[in-house]
Amino acid sequence: MIKRNIKKIICMILVFIMMTCVMPVQAFTDVDDSSEFGDVSVDIEDPISEISPEWQTTDHKNKQCDYVIDELNLTEAQGSWLKESCSIVDSEFRDIKMFHVTKKCNYVAGLNALFMFARLIGTSNKKQTILESMPDLSEENVTYISEMCDAVQSYLTSKESISKTHKQYLVYGFALHLMGDVYAHRVKVKKTCITNWGLTDTSSKKYFQTEDFKSSTLSEFKQKVLSGDIYTADIKNYMLDSGNVFKLNYTISESKTTTTPGLVYTDNTTFMPKRFTAAKEASVSFVKNVRNSNKDFNDVDFYLDDYSLTLYKFSEYQSVI
Repeated sequence: MIKRNIKKIICMILVFIMMTCVMPVQAFTDVDDSSEFGDVSVDIEDPISEISPEWQTTDHKNKQCDYVIDELNLTEAQGSWLKESCSIVDSEFRDIKMFHVTKKCNYVAGLNALFMFARLIGTSNKKQTILESMPDLSEENVTYISEMCDAVQSYLTSKESISKTHKQYLVYGFALHLMGDVYAHRVKVKKTCITNWGLTDTSSKKYFQTEDFKSSTLSEFKQKVLSGDIYTADIKNYMLDSGNVFKLNYTISESKTTTTPGLVYTDNTTFMPKRFTAAKEASVSFVKNVRNSNKDFNDVDFYLDDYSLTLYKFSEYQSVI
């Protein structure tokens, strides 16, 4: 009798252990982050997939964002939110012109709009408030900023009940992508790029190489650079057509080639590398100032004087905000 009871007890213990081991993980990991906990809100999400933005390879996400994360000592969660929205722009929002600083976009107004959007999280009519703050915008840019705000709001809505802080860091990520594309596409090509033409590429510096360009317009291209009329986005218009094989670096990485002209110079962080340095530092300034309620968008430093860079119509664009 005693033996039978002992057996029953042992069986009951084993059953309990088995049930505990197979119990769904969800029972232990459900976290409600719908409340606003500031910087300590908790989220459990799948790892962010590796996506290649416009700067060559994953520089938006893994270099630009990581620089901001390190400089501002962001938490792992904050960093993942920043990278998430920064990296999805090219995959989910390719048609939103302002995100990519396409032609005629007032990118300064676009960055200001995202600065304000982050500050307005938790309020209604954000887009209307933003547009009313910039009454001198052209009709085109009203459309561009409206489309961008709608895209951001749509993405935030799709995340459902996430915290206010989580939403703000997603907006910062969108802004960092825009900031990165500004320095990739809208920096004036320096005259020294002509005087240094054909120099041997190094691991940290890319120079113009004759083999990449159409011979019929090469002289015109050089002259326009010298006269200050060429910006980084214009370079590919004078290069050989898409489909030709271009070497990304002529001596350091002979095996690395591309058939996309834009990757050779415009989106290459080693071509006029101070562009990317400025983009990273300006990104830190943006996030630092938007998080400080005593600062406004005009406090954001674009580091143009520090690196002797000229952005397309910067002063003109700045005047409307």
